[in-house]
Amino acid sequence: MTQDFSEWKKDLCAFLKTSDKPLPPKLGESIRRDIALELNPKPWFVFLKLVIIVAFAGGTSLIFCPQFGLSLTHNKMGMMHYFMLLGPHFCMAACGAVFLGSGGLLAGLAMTPAELALVRRRRVLYLPAIAACSLALLVCAGAQVLLAFGALWILGSAIGATLLIELGARVRLTGARLLA
Repeated sequence: MTQDFSEWKKDLCAFLKTSDKPLPPKLGESIRRDIALELNPKPWFVFLKLVIIVAFAGGTSLIFCPQFGLSLTHNKMGMMHYFMLLGPHFCMAACGAVFLGSGGLLAGLAMTPAELALVRRRRVLYLPAIAACSLALLVCAGAQVLLAFGALWILGSAIGATLLIELGARVRLTGARLLA
């Protein structure tokens, strides 16, 4: 799902041509600058926004993680109980997918189309970097992780985030079409 901004550019050009009076140069330049910034967000800003969203959603998802003694389920094992039914390898990948995927879903719903386009283009860089940093922070917070399981967690989290960013973006797009 690629975003085509040429339609917006055509609309802007048509709008600028409709006025009998020319725009004051400062106003026209200000409008062009604002539109350029909106359509071409700064990569560091988008990465920072994605990190904040993932930190919030991922932190919230820890209420289901038994490694930190938190659980809202009756068996105190949280979702891990169900993931472990399919084995420890699946459990690590699924836990990563839930942690980073929850942030991906929220990002798909909260970020602008131009920001999402940038995340999609740079997902091979952004998502594994966020996953590795997240796992490192979890280890610093006391989670016990073996190297092979950590790699599965990172893989599961990158895949989960990629899929759920797309899901969030599609839900947002569908909702916008229904409201229009």
